[in-house]
Amino acid sequence: MNCAYANLTASQQLWDCSDEYIAAAIHGFADAGLRQAIETMLFRTPRSRIRWARAVFVPPSILSALARFNDHQLNRHIIRNGRTPLEALRHMRRVVTDEHSLGGIAAHRNASADLLATFRASGLPVIRFSLAGNPSTPADILEAIALDAGKDERRVLAGNPGATEKLLGTLWHNANDDEHLRAEIAAHPRCPDDLLPAALGSSCDVIRRKLASNPNVTHDQLMMLLSDPVAAVRVEAIKYIPACDIDESDLAASVRKQTARRVNLSAQLVARLANDECAAVRRWLARNPSLDVEHLALLSKDAASDVRRSVARNVSCPQHLLRHLATDKNPWVRAGVSFRTDLEADVMRLFAHEDDTDVLSGIGKNPAAPGRWLKRIAASENADLRRAVILNPNAPSALLRQLSEDPYAFNRITLVEQPTLPMSTLLALLSDPEPQVRFMAAMRLARTGLEREITQRSCCWSDMDAAVNLPRASNAKENDYENTCAG
Repeated sequence: MNCAYANLTASQQLWDCSDEYIAAAIHGFADAGLRQAIETMLFRTPRSRIRWARAVFVPPSILSALARFNDHQLNRHIIRNGRTPLEALRHMRRVVTDEHSLGGIAAHRNASADLLATFRASGLPVIRFSLAGNPSTPADILEAIALDAGKDERRVLAGNPGATEKLLGTLWHNANDDEHLRAEIAAHPRCPDDLLPAALGSSCDVIRRKLASNPNVTHDQLMMLLSDPVAAVRVEAIKYIPACDIDESDLAASVRKQTARRVNLSAQLVARLANDECAAVRRWLARNPSLDVEHLALLSKDAASDVRRSVARNVSCPQHLLRHLATDKNPWVRAGVSFRTDLEADVMRLFAHEDDTDVLSGIGKNPAAPGRWLKRIAASENADLRRAVILNPNAPSALLRQLSEDPYAFNRITLVEQPTLPMSTLLALLSDPEPQVRFMAAMRLARTGLEREITQRSCCWSDMDAAVNLPRASNAKENDYENTCAG
């Protein structure tokens, strides 16, 4: 890294906008004059504008600025970007004319109800379909679409959270033989109550299964679904039946697995599940936080290593069982213990000579791990182990500074967001060879301490021509990253 650059203050580095990724990061915090200067640099060519429009990390303010170009090809990329803000969508609604772009606006998750209402009179299929599936679409528009909706439109309408009882009733009665449409209606929280018995008595198991997830289904209806001949229906029903009403094991392992996840089961049922022939059932039971110590102790000696690991991951597992599992012959079980942040010191010491990668990963993330252990793990050739230390909230500052030179870019990207990262290290990352590291470092600096200065500062570029014509970075990592954004 450039040591001289790293020694500059945060303000000096952020305002050195010769780096377009740093410039992009501070764009949303800048005043009008500086924003214009940043845009002049970033949007030099049609290709560069499209590259920014397609970047998944791009700030919404940049997308708003790009929308003002009123370029047909560029707009299509902006509309596809999930970060595009409402103001940009409103602008493009006024200038866009092709139906695919209009359909993209109508489908966008950031579109508001008033914006979607401007499509009320449209009869274009692509726009109708987009409106039918957008949760923000006004109810009267959904009902208007339903009047002459095709099969695909009806299914999307039935799954829309904004669908009304009236709409769902109309769709049900016009469903003909479309069982999947009726299944979506049966699961909808606004499904009319008078349709629930019809769904309950349906010969289609998909409809009955979806009905079980409806929050308005009565207790008696759930109990009927619990005795359904199809296991998939019973699996769904048992998720919502009060645990006190579950008094026996099901013949289907899939249902017993779901049962084992329920809290406050009867002691008799827990005993049966703890001795279930299916290891997956015992594994889910072993993770159940309401399990008593007696059954946790039984499952901690289970022949299946996945069951013993589940005991180790159970938040209710007592220290004496964790101490036993920390010496398990299977490293996957020991790893389950090593991730625990509530380990007593004597249990943690059992890992002093551990060399298994999975266990070391847990130790590396564990805030109770001694600093000397973290130092040893941070020196590993395994990038995942080094990242484990980066994610440790108690990692020493000196260790984080060392890891800022990690050869794996994703580790440095992860490092940027760690709250204990020293400011000097964060500043050094502004000159990182990886573009996304520089971008995220600048974004964090802008978010966490320079907002006031950024909003007050005027454009600092004395020579605009020099800034606009800066050469593009040529190192291979940056080119690869740009190709990823463009692709």
